[in-house]
Amino acid sequence: SISIQEGGACSLADLARFFFKGSAGSTKRINSVETVKSFANPSTDYIQLNSKELVKNITIYNATGIIVREVNDYNNGLIQVKDFPSGIYYIMIDFYNGKTGVSKLMKK
Repeated sequence: SISIQEGGACSLADLARFFFKGSAGSTKRINSVETVKSFANPSTDYIQLNSKELVKNITIYNATGIIVREVNDYNNGLIQVKDFPSGIYYIMIDFYNGKTGVSKLMKK
């Protein structure tokens, strides 16, 4: 993800956040970002999310922006990552309240 601040903006509220999906031409603007922690992180087999908000759907992207896993109707369970190659992954989380969360995952 990337945060962009317009010239003259002086507060964090003025930041525009975007999540890249594979290329600069394929982005999603994030209007309300929530902080979400995934654990165990780094992970070898499974992760679980820790969030104050109820999570609806999860999409995990590899470092090049390709979707490697989608979880619809997440119910606070374990998410298997043991079949992922080692590296950095980005987790895009959609909440039932319409907000979006982003988390970074390190796979051993």
